[in-house]
Amino acid sequence: MVTTSAPKVGASVPRVDGRDKVSGKAKYVDDLSLPGMLHAATVRSTVAHGILEEIRLDPSFDWSDIVVATADDIPGTNVVSLIEDDQPALVPVGGTIKHVDQAVAIVAAPTRRAAFEALEHVELVVQELPAVFDLEEALEAKVAVYK
Repeated sequence: MVTTSAPKVGASVPRVDGRDKVSGKAKYVDDLSLPGMLHAATVRSTVAHGILEEIRLDPSFDWSDIVVATADDIPGTNVVSLIEDDQPALVPVGGTIKHVDQAVAIVAAPTRRAAFEALEHVELVVQELPAVFDLEEALEAKVAVYK
């Protein structure tokens, strides 16, 4: 017979990281800064529904230390697999934006500050599409779909 001191189903399990988390001592990925490490920030849509026509990088900004990744840089399938494979990891140029804050590109820089500054110099050109507010209209599927 095997005996164990493991808690039984329904019993509280003490968190080994709980004390550090509530005291502020826990370290998260965002707290790290290592030599050669890049800090990333996500370029997100500001419209709820539209076709992404272009991603413009401000030519007056110094992009020399910044890496920009778009859907074109994703090898294989550009999808986030949840219930269905219907969410692109990054909306491609020509693709459909389906909600505000949908990820369109990633910028990475040597510092967190530089990454977030780079975000301010990315412009998304989007052809806005009408919103769908009722079930019948949605079921008619007259709205654009992902490309």
